[in-house]
Amino acid sequence: NANSLEELLGIEGSFSKLYFDNFFANAPKLWHNNKRTKRPPQDPLNALLSFGYTLFYNHLTIKLITAGFEP
Repeated sequence: NANSLEELLGIEGSFSKLYFDNFFANAPKLWHNNKRTKRPPQDPLNALLSFGYTLFYNHLTIKLITAGFEP
């Protein structure tokens, strides 16, 4: 129950940090450097995450355009 946009963004940021901390703790150490990096990704696991997000974004954009939305 956030009372402002800033508070909601803080909650989202805290959840994101917790998620990626646990995600990288369970991934093979050879594939990552223990943190999320982007633009450009610094290791193979982050590169795979970025690639997956790109595919998902493009798929979602196509579905929205097909449904008549302007993304």
